[in-house]
Amino acid sequence: MVRVNQPVQGKSEVAITGRVTLRDSIELGQITQNNIVPVGALYNRLSRLAFTIAEGASQGIKVVVRRAEYRNESQPRLEIPFREKTLGDSES
Repeated sequence: MVRVNQPVQGKSEVAITGRVTLRDSIELGQITQNNIVPVGALYNRLSRLAFTIAEGASQGIKVVVRRAEYRNESQPRLEIPFREKTLGDSES
């Protein structure tokens, strides 16, 4: 999502927000980049800036994913006891 605020003194605040989701659309978090740019700086240039925007977003995406991994690791996991059968054990 891109939001461009009304210009003030020839400059606008631009906010680009992206959602980081799993394949099943579960949201892990959001990242937002804010910049103040001269009015008209993005007109007809957004496609050329897309790589720079994505590169900047990548650091935020990594933080969101690391936080999600930490939350998953800090939750207790279900432990299923396993006993290896040996020759001669009953099936029960």
